[in-house]
Amino acid sequence: MNARTRILMAVAAVAIAAGLCTTLWTRHSSAPATAQHMKAAMISDATIQRAMEDSNLPVSGLVVTTVGDIVVLKGAAPDTATADSAARVVRSLGVLRVANMIRVPTPPDDNAIRRDAELRLTKVRSLDGCILRVSCTGGVLRVSGVVHTELQQDAVAAILRSVDGPQRIDTTGLELVQLTASR
Repeated sequence: MNARTRILMAVAAVAIAAGLCTTLWTRHSSAPATAQHMKAAMISDATIQRAMEDSNLPVSGLVVTTVGDIVVLKGAAPDTATADSAARVVRSLGVLRVANMIRVPTPPDDNAIRRDAELRLTKVRSLDGCILRVSCTGGVLRVSGVVHTELQQDAVAAILRSVDGPQRIDTTGLELVQLTASR
């Protein structure tokens, strides 16, 4: 074995030893935190659920699940402050790690929904000759106007169902006026 090989082996041995020391030091210094995690993991999901109910926070569809030492919160809240308060309630029980997946629904973009519906309706050739008015308010997509056949009426409803975003679709304003043949 030449001198260069011996030096490389010595450097490698020092690097391995340093890595082991770092690993042992990290594990040893985090032992108290692990005990706290174990204590937090001993709190049952039912206890956390009751604490959330007692807090009277308006979180709908709340689901509490513990995975290891992490408490996962799911549901819907009216605003981010409520979602943050839910996480604080769980932390007050001694839980260190909370995955707050409570969502805050965004209001629908009425103009974008209306424009998308209008665009889709204008692309369908079978609706030529129909007079349609489209509006969207509060996520409710409404269409009114005149169609000439039941097939056109059904086509309008199907097209509106393909639009992303509306909370409800209202086609009651469509009037069926059949064309008469002139002689």
